[in-house]
Amino acid sequence: MMPNTYFYCLILALLLLPLQPLKAQEEQPTPNIEVIDAERLFKIVENPSDTIYVVNFWATWCRPCIEEIPDFERAREELKNQKVRFLLISLDFKSDLEKKVLPFVTRQKLQSDVLLLDDTDYNAWMNGIETDWQGNIPATIIFNNAHSQRIFIDRKISYEFLTEKINLFLKS
Repeated sequence: MMPNTYFYCLILALLLLPLQPLKAQEEQPTPNIEVIDAERLFKIVENPSDTIYVVNFWATWCRPCIEEIPDFERAREELKNQKVRFLLISLDFKSDLEKKVLPFVTRQKLQSDVLLLDDTDYNAWMNGIETDWQGNIPATIIFNNAHSQRIFIDRKISYEFLTEKINLFLKS
């Protein structure tokens, strides 16, 4: 009966051992999300360079914001060889950076620059972006200060609308 015991142990051991080594989970690098204040935001918006900036204000709790982000990423990828820079500015609370914003950015594999605006004086900085902005998001500002081009959109936008506006800036 002893040989049968060894035989069963050998079979059990073979069943428990993986046939192929487990692949190491590819770790995604932790996104670098810069936390900014209104002063830094204004420096971005007032940048005099001959680059088209597409600045989108969003939050993880805003469904329309989340729905349009893939369109911004698609446009960013298609225009990566142009003088166009995409900035996604989260309006989530700074305390939600680790538990909401970073996981979202990682899960979505966002390639655009992501910033988190940590400034609760909303009326002051919103008026600095657009005097008529009532605070609704998503909101997007597209600008090229070197050419005095600027458009502000305070609603969800489609990929087609976004690329149409960017292409108008590129042509002029």
